[in-house]
Amino acid sequence: MEIALETLNQPTDEYLRIQMVCLLRNCLQEAVTDFAFIVDDFPNFNIIISRPKDLTSSSSEAWPLYWCFIFYILREDKNDALFRKMMLNNDVIDWTRNTEKSLFTYGLSETQKSIFDEVAQTYGWVTWGEGLEGKTFSIQEDDINNALIEVPSMKQLTCSTLRLDEAVLVQRRWQHIHADDPNVTTKIEFCIKNFPNICLRNDKDEVIAHMLTACNGEMLMLNVTESHRRQGLGTAVQLLLCRKIYEQNERPFWIVLAKNEQSLQMNAKMGAKLLDNGKIVYGYRYKYID
Repeated sequence: MEIALETLNQPTDEYLRIQMVCLLRNCLQEAVTDFAFIVDDFPNFNIIISRPKDLTSSSSEAWPLYWCFIFYILREDKNDALFRKMMLNNDVIDWTRNTEKSLFTYGLSETQKSIFDEVAQTYGWVTWGEGLEGKTFSIQEDDINNALIEVPSMKQLTCSTLRLDEAVLVQRRWQHIHADDPNVTTKIEFCIKNFPNICLRNDKDEVIAHMLTACNGEMLMLNVTESHRRQGLGTAVQLLLCRKIYEQNERPFWIVLAKNEQSLQMNAKMGAKLLDNGKIVYGYRYKYID
């Protein structure tokens, strides 16, 4: 364990280091008990892959999947041959027993993407959907209070946390997922129960704004109701969640799509900084062609 922790302190890519720490921590603390964490050469690994242990099941008991099997591929290894060997290994990615006949990958570099495409095609899989470029941000703990000073008054709103029965509300307001998928509700409930979240409520106890944390440590699902937008509440919620995460001795981070100018401007205004070079490629989907 000590060797593993020492290895985690070596990477210069801050975003990927945080991802690794969070994923390994969750695994060791049994927060995500049914996921396997595979590395190329422990403890001096250059690649870490997370995937469900049971690839014959369409969902994970602790972390239900609403799309398909998820593979986190973290840290870019310069050894293309090693990466290709791992992708061809059915113990890493089982191309033959996937009952969903589709998969979702996260964290591939462009080089890894081309290798992954090559391997996928040999098994009869093709790319479905488009990879997205994102920028990864964080904010220093000392800068949070200064940023909050610039936030307009939240009037009669109260800072609170989400309840499990409000997972449906969060799901309905999150525009990037299918609002009628019951597996997503369970997934959001898991986030609410196990990871830091924050919300603002009015005097009727209604949720006006909220933001959650996922199992990999990423902050996401930021939303403000239409009637309360353009008042700085989104910035306030994000900063308050950052402070809460720091209070738990963790490092907050979040991803913004490279083309989302409004969010990028909001990040600059609150003093958030790019982690490493701030560029990741994620969201590639693959499906099997009969």
